[in-house]
Formats: sequence, structure tokens, C-alpha cells
Amino acid sequence: MSDLIKTSELADLLGVTERRIQQLAKDGTIPRSGRGLFDLKSAVKTYCAFLRDSAQGKTGDKELKAEKLRLTKAQADKADLEVSKRRGELVAISDVQQAWNTIAVELRAAMLAIPSRVASQASLPNDTTSIIDSEIRAALESLE
Repeated sequence: MSDLIKTSELADLLGVTERRIQQLAKDGTIPRSGRGLFDLKSAVKTYCAFLRDSAQGKTGDKELKAEKLRLTKAQADKADLEVSKRRGELVAISDVQQAWNTIAVELRAAMLAIPSRVASQASLPNDTTSIIDSEIRAALESLE
């Protein structure tokens, strides 16, 4: 004949919370003998086996393994980024933004200087120069 005990009694006996007993039962670590009931001998044996396996790193705790794997991958990715940075293969976003801003400002100034340079070299009338200037400005504004 088996000794059936309640969740609260098993939790007290094993020194864990009732919630932990429920989790272990849900995971299949501790077999249930009914709703909120456990076979004392079977529960203690399986819980001891679970603890032994845990101590040896053999637990089937998928979440823990997944978190360890995720952490290891994140650490490897971080190390790869550091190596790439030291090799000069990566640049800071702020450096790229600053370089492009400088290029854009210089390009805009050069484009806006075209009408007056062309007018002085080709002796164009003012209205032609203003048409060229307005077209260049329109093209530049469409880029913003």
C-alpha cells in the first residue's frame, strides 16, 4: 500500500514551496497520484534522482540550457565585434554620420556655385543663370 500525501506535506518534507512541487509535477519530475496527491516513496525517489542529476549537470531543464546557450552566443558575438573593431573593420555610427554630413555640405556648396561659375565663363544672361540656379536648388531640395 502506498502512502499518499498532499502537495503541502510533500513541500514541507522536501523543504521547497508548494509552487515548486507543482512545477516539478508539471514538468514530470515528480509523478502525481491524483489531484494534489503524491505517492511519498515515489516522489522522494524521483526528487532525489532529480537533485543528483542537477548536481552532475544532467538535468533536462530546457530553459536553463537555452539561457546558457543564449548567453554563450551573446558573449561570442560580443567578442567577434571587439575583434572586428580592433581590426578596423567597424566604425562608429557617429563617425559615419559626421563624414556624410561634411560630404553633403561640401556637395551642396559646390552645386550652388555652378551657376555663377558657368555665367562668368560663358557670358550667360542673368535670366539663364537664375534658371540654372533654381534648377540646382530644386534638385538639392528634393534630396532633403
